[in-house]
Amino acid sequence: VISTRWHNLMGQRPTPHGQVKIKYKLWSDGRVTDVETLSTSIDDFQTVICQMAIKDPSPYRPWPSDMRRQFEEDFRELLITFTID
Repeated sequence: VISTRWHNLMGQRPTPHGQVKIKYKLWSDGRVTDVETLSTSIDDFQTVICQMAIKDPSPYRPWPSDMRRQFEEDFRELLITFTID
């Protein structure tokens, strides 16, 4: 979902070369919060597109009950790295 959204947002724009690391919280109900860029080697506009690729599809599907029981917290902090060649 994130990859598809990123490609749609990029459209016909020239693709930069670099890497963006983003941290965010995914809640059990599918919400995304606390999106934070940890590092980037591309321009601000392209970095925002990476953030939008995570936020725009939200809310994601809620966690199944088995998954909710596996974690103490009602969220998972995730790290995603966009590597653009």
